[in-house]
Parts: sequence; structure tokens; C-alpha cells
Amino acid sequence: MGAGNVLFGDEGLGVHLAALLRANYRFAGPHRVAIIDGGTLGPQLIPLLAERDRVLLLDTLMAAQSLPGEVFCFDYNKVPAAVNWQGSAHEVEMRQTLAMMRMAGDLPEIMVLAAVPKVISETSFTLSPPLVAAAALMEKQALQILEQWGVTAERRDNIPIAQIAADWHKFSATPHQESP
Repeated sequence: MGAGNVLFGDEGLGVHLAALLRANYRFAGPHRVAIIDGGTLGPQLIPLLAERDRVLLLDTLMAAQSLPGEVFCFDYNKVPAAVNWQGSAHEVEMRQTLAMMRMAGDLPEIMVLAAVPKVISETSFTLSPPLVAAAALMEKQALQILEQWGVTAERRDNIPIAQIAADWHKFSATPHQESP
């Protein structure tokens, strides 16, 4: 699931990366894979997330002493001390959403794959160079995580993240639209 606001440059990385996976790969294996555009929906995603066994959350985050483009990958139950979840409007909302799910006993296994943004406060439909580089690493890591979960990925296209971000309206999906 990609989270973020595509209207604010790097803040949309998670959504763009989910769109990149949807556009460029076909997934197979014993598990059904759903590519979800979570945007900034926060608590509205609870029913959709609660029905999953595992979620790979693609996002941006702020972390102490980190540079733009630095990538973090961690189990949601083991958040690194440097991560402060205060970098953008949706991070707090996502953290609260996941906390509510945990309290209700509905929290699936969640792996977080996120990068530190450079541009999040101005309207822009492009990603900064550090986030374009981070997206390439995150794509590889996402595929590795899915492989560990028993999912294979077959490349079917090679649309770059910069094109997906610039033409986000062509690649966007509703939260309930799932990839086959």
C-alpha cells in the first residue's frame, strides 16, 4: 500500500511507488497481491487493511540525523528510535490509524519501506533527485520482501518513477482497485 499526498512532491512517493509496482509488474504465488493507493485516507483504510495478513507500507517519513533519500525498512512493531513520524501531515494520521488497529486487535503484519523526503511543503508533481534514487532502491527492496512472503514478480513494463509522478493522474487508482 502506498501512502502519501501526490500534490506535495516527495510526499507522494509511497503512492507513486505503488503505482510503479502496479504498472511494471505482474505478481504470482500462493498469495493474492493487492496494490492499494492509500493516499491520505488514514482511518478510512482500516477495513481494507484489517482483511490483510500482511501489508508492505510504502511511504515517506522523517528521522533524526537523516538525509533526504535515506531509506528505512522495518517491521512496524520495531520502529527505529530515529523515526519520529512527524514529517508530514499524513504520517501522524497513519501512525494513529495503525495504533487504533493494534488496540482493536486488527493489525496485520506490517513492513514499512519509506524514504526521507526533501520537498514536502510546496505543490509539485515531481520527485526530487534524492527521492528518485531512493525509489529505485525501494523498488528492489519491495520485490525482495514480496519474494520472502512467497510472491514472485514478473516485469511487464519499465515505466520510470519520474514519469509516474509527473503523470500521476494516468497511474492513480482508487483505494479499492487491486492489481491482478
